[in-house]
Amino acid sequence: MSGLARAGLLMALAAVLASSNARGAGPLSIYDAATRTPYAWPKGDVPVYVDDSGFGPLTKAQADSMVAYAISQWNAVPTSSFHAVLAGNFSDIGLRSPTGCRSRPR
Repeated sequence: MSGLARAGLLMALAAVLASSNARGAGPLSIYDAATRTPYAWPKGDVPVYVDDSGFGPLTKAQADSMVAYAISQWNAVPTSSFHAVLAGNFSDIGLRSPTGCRSRPR
């Protein structure tokens, strides 16, 4: 076996061994073990608040539209008990922007 083939084989073996420990185990808790009742999000709307400014190159209107679209996609899942609403901006509840300063709408 040539040196190049041996190096390739060793790299493949190393990748297999390294990835064998990187397994996802799924959710830690999906139901109450005593009653065997599945956990569910509480009934009612979950308020979602967005930043007062845009997101990177996006304007505030574009970012808000993307968040609203994502919320609508989650709300449309028929088997989900989660339901969210776009409730307002961070400043509406006294929060600062993620950068730590008051942001201004674009």
